[in-house]
Amino acid sequence: MAVAIEIVPLSSTVEMFGTSHTQTAYSVSGHILLTLKNPASLFEPRPRAQTIELTSIQLVFEGSNESIYPDTGYRGVRLCRIQKELILPEPILLTGKPDGITTRWSIVFDLAVPGWLPPSAEFEDQSVTSYALFATAKYAYRDTDSRPPAGSSSSRTKTSSIFSNIYSLTGRNRIKSISAPRCPIEVRRFRTQPHAVQGALRPAPEHTVPSAFGLNHVSADVQLPTAPAIPLDLLRSVEVILDVPGFVGTREGRLPMSVRVRSRHNDPAMSAQLSVQELDVEVQQVERFWSRPCTRYADTFPLPPKEQQPPNLPLLSPHPLHQFAALGITTLGESTLYTTRTIPLVPAQSVQFRLSPARGGVSLDGEWAKMDITVPVLREVPLGEEVEAEEDGAEIDEETKTERIARRSMVTTEMDAPFYRIRHEVRVNITLAYQPPNGANSIIETVHVSAPLRFVHIPSSSHTNSRSPSPSPAPLTLPAYSQLFYENGERKELDHEVDWLPAYRPEKGQDEAEDQQARVVLPSLPLTKERTPLHEPELQPARRARVVDVELVPRSAFEQVQPGVLGRISA
Repeated sequence: MAVAIEIVPLSSTVEMFGTSHTQTAYSVSGHILLTLKNPASLFEPRPRAQTIELTSIQLVFEGSNESIYPDTGYRGVRLCRIQKELILPEPILLTGKPDGITTRWSIVFDLAVPGWLPPSAEFEDQSVTSYALFATAKYAYRDTDSRPPAGSSSSRTKTSSIFSNIYSLTGRNRIKSISAPRCPIEVRRFRTQPHAVQGALRPAPEHTVPSAFGLNHVSADVQLPTAPAIPLDLLRSVEVILDVPGFVGTREGRLPMSVRVRSRHNDPAMSAQLSVQELDVEVQQVERFWSRPCTRYADTFPLPPKEQQPPNLPLLSPHPLHQFAALGITTLGESTLYTTRTIPLVPAQSVQFRLSPARGGVSLDGEWAKMDITVPVLREVPLGEEVEAEEDGAEIDEETKTERIARRSMVTTEMDAPFYRIRHEVRVNITLAYQPPNGANSIIETVHVSAPLRFVHIPSSSHTNSRSPSPSPAPLTLPAYSQLFYENGERKELDHEVDWLPAYRPEKGQDEAEDQQARVVLPSLPLTKERTPLHEPELQPARRARVVDVELVPRSAFEQVQPGVLGRISA
């Protein structure tokens, strides 16, 4: 009798939400499909129904992060290993049907996987993070006695019994093992929109362009040139605050932001001689890889101990290059190599904004000059999927289009793993012009500011909308208990990780019956710890900032795009 085993999960994707927490867990469920088929026998004209004794089914969920470096070879780290025995407390007898009829049994399983696991990812020849289910069944054949069929001769029955006994003595009752094919599981991490109301997006605060998340005030350090021609004390008086979204969806395609600039020089007349001429904005995805596991990551998350790490306990499904490391072909040096790759996320590498050229730029003084801009960014689109339109609306040739498609396929969220770290940032180059008091020509200098961005996956409407056809609004889903309270039972009221938590407040003017039903109110709370501006009392009134009009300058007007350059690599 032929025995087959297969893993059938309810979903091949585990969808996690929010940041990585060591106190959360998610479910991976499904069933193990056992198939028994009793083929026709040459020795038994009428095959009997055969029985197997199923003694064990070991189910394993394993996650790994592997580093593939040409100079240092292959290294692998086991992220987790969750093992469960499905046949308890005693073996199970399964009987097939005769005459070649296939019989199937399903054994249900449910595993709890950690909520801090990094999402599945593959970075070409650098590093791979993958997860999969594995199952191994152990069984033995059991003989079942049956009477000879009516009308059969005793000689035929005797001959059949002799052959059956010979087959039984040749190892029929020995324990056999069979493994199911590897079942890959994809782990994805999402972040829900705090201002999502019935699928509509609320405009970002202090900006006219809709955004999935609100803007945060980030005080940026101004990077001055090495040997500036403008007086150094005047440049040091320049202050810049960037208003950037708390999170950016990888499929949004645009980045609404504001740039606030002012001069705090002691001499107002000298500050008036300084003006902002242009803004050049870059959005970058910075990928850092290293050949050895990051000790900081191992100290933050509970990785399996050294005894359960390869090569002490090999991975169940390692990368094919691990064979070269096992044979000693690749050299595993003691040194740790670092590689940084920068991928421009603006379609034309960067985008330039010109400020009121007819008025000679924007003069600076003690008040904030606020400039609202919208930067086009590449949307996350899998390689091979067509894009309806370019993000910047510019006409480009086929070579540049191919280069952008390649960069678009590399857009990903921020993530951390033992062998890599992915971050994003926006860099603003501010062109300043200084008019000397003696009437000489203007002096041009460029200062730089940057702010971190957090690119995230935003769940589609199918994750947030109600499945019910009722027109009533869908109820809001509350987070897990571990996201609301600490282990000792205290509430996480001051925890920045749960500052999006909705507050329960009854609305005013309701009758007594409605007051008994609490309604969820979504307040506008800060999303990052960098919400506090440099000079908060002066930033609070919106009227204190001068709103300056800016115009977008086509990239072709001042720089030619170099196709074929996907990113800047530095070791």
